[in-house]
Amino acid sequence: MFQNILLLALPALVLSCCPPKQWRGTVYIDSNTKTVDGHEYHTQMSQDTVVDETIRKVYVNQTVSLNGGPEYLQQVYQDFSTGLQYVIKGGACFTMNVSSSEPSCIPKNAEVVTESFIGSGKTALKATMYHFTRDNLDVHLTMADDGCIPVMVDGNGITETGEDMKMAAEYMGIVVAPMNVSIFDIPSICIK
Repeated sequence: MFQNILLLALPALVLSCCPPKQWRGTVYIDSNTKTVDGHEYHTQMSQDTVVDETIRKVYVNQTVSLNGGPEYLQQVYQDFSTGLQYVIKGGACFTMNVSSSEPSCIPKNAEVVTESFIGSGKTALKATMYHFTRDNLDVHLTMADDGCIPVMVDGNGITETGEDMKMAAEYMGIVVAPMNVSIFDIPSICIK
């Protein structure tokens, strides 16, 4: 199953600061996973991501490469109110339980690792790196202080399914704005 469908790997932003409830941007993810049966997977993804926490939905249009193989495209529609996600790949739709945590605020017990800047000069952004544990993963998350916008995250640990995981993500071109909610409509191919 893992080789056929790669699920959304957005890390959860779990109340030191809260990211915008509606945003879109590009997320680049690089992860390494070792399954309980010893198989290892290196995954690289580029994700055009749309988040609307007001309706508890996430849409991702992603390009995925597994173990350096050819890239493939897939779309992921997550509905946290129903707990279901729909993955469209190769003209087929797969329905399953949501595979990631719902976006939310930085945990109250997160520790501030460092306060710094991203960029330089007049365009430098003040940013804070937080450290916390989420779903058995050790997480370092950097957020731009102005607006609590995600910038970078890395995490490692053992998942609930026993997989050893290491991942890093960079957020680019984040735009904070209300979304056209039709982007979250489940395509007819998924409705049975």
